[in-house]
Amino acid sequence: MKLVTYDAVKIIGMPTDYSDTLLNFVKEYRHKVKDLQDINWVACKFLDKDTRNYYTWWCVNDVRHLMQDERSITAVDILKLYIDGKATIEELKVAADNANIVYAASLDINYFGNFYVANAAYQVIIAVVQDDCFSATVTANAVANVANAVDYDVDDADADAKTKHSNLQIDKLIEILENK
Repeated sequence: MKLVTYDAVKIIGMPTDYSDTLLNFVKEYRHKVKDLQDINWVACKFLDKDTRNYYTWWCVNDVRHLMQDERSITAVDILKLYIDGKATIEELKVAADNANIVYAASLDINYFGNFYVANAAYQVIIAVVQDDCFSATVTANAVANVANAVDYDVDDADADAKTKHSNLQIDKLIEILENK
């Protein structure tokens, strides 16, 4: 496993000689960053592809109840099947194309649904079929869009909805890393 280092991440407040495991980094810096999605960005960069695929699937699946279009739900389901070795890359590409149709429709000014959900469902699928470097960035964006989707969906009374959901994501990330 790659070590998280200052040179690779350069988070403010991190010693320049920092070097530690991703698990220790997440535990130490989750309360030191202004936005928890910064932790997810680092995690997506340092997780191996299989673990990253599972983690981002978990994050997007967590907001499936917000998905208004069956194509987004199907895309998330196909990704899980692919992760479990029960779907092919071709099936995943078809699911990505269908999720892209939903995402593209969400860009229309007359769309009143939760743009972040459609975007996350598309990104989490497309990331799997991309090269590793691009995939890490796209999956980090998908995870961030999940937190934004939750924030968008709640009423204004819950000003900390994004932070609460980001903390749930980080808790799941720690659980995954501890079980590796």
